[in-house]
Amino acid sequence: MSTRIGIAAGVLSFVAAGLASYSVLRNDRQPDAWPIGSITEYPADTPVEVVIDHAYFDRFLPEGDATEANRHRSVAEARVWVVIRGGTEPVVYSQISPWLGCRVVAVTAADTAGFPYAPPTGFEVGFLDPCHGGLFSMDGQHLAGPGTEGLRRFRVRIDASGTLLVDLTDLQAG
Repeated sequence: MSTRIGIAAGVLSFVAAGLASYSVLRNDRQPDAWPIGSITEYPADTPVEVVIDHAYFDRFLPEGDATEANRHRSVAEARVWVVIRGGTEPVVYSQISPWLGCRVVAVTAADTAGFPYAPPTGFEVGFLDPCHGGLFSMDGQHLAGPGTEGLRRFRVRIDASGTLLVDLTDLQAG
């Protein structure tokens, strides 16, 4: 009997130690926000691609993708577009299109020639889903092509030193 209790106690302490170290590792890998440089490093109203090496869970699925297997897929890096609107307002967009998950690219009006959906009058710079032709404005709004959602945004803030901090756990619908 005392052998069983000893084994059970040993197993419980092993499991507790494993959970404690998992918790520490998980907390080390998932801070509240990831620094992506000073706000002064980004030109105003120009999309800049940033790759953030980390791990997080994508809680939002592309439109129409309801498979349970994709509901919480693990992602090793985040590819984002950083735009400093008007020189002072940072916006961080996910590069994953809300329409079937293709990676969006930054484009000018000239770059959209040959795609099935023409940009609206006055379009100069924005984002394009090259797989399906979806077009988005610099403020993330859906302009043309399939789907209806705008680009998804990550919550971003500026700390006291002027560093941009992106919360990759807070992806907001477009």
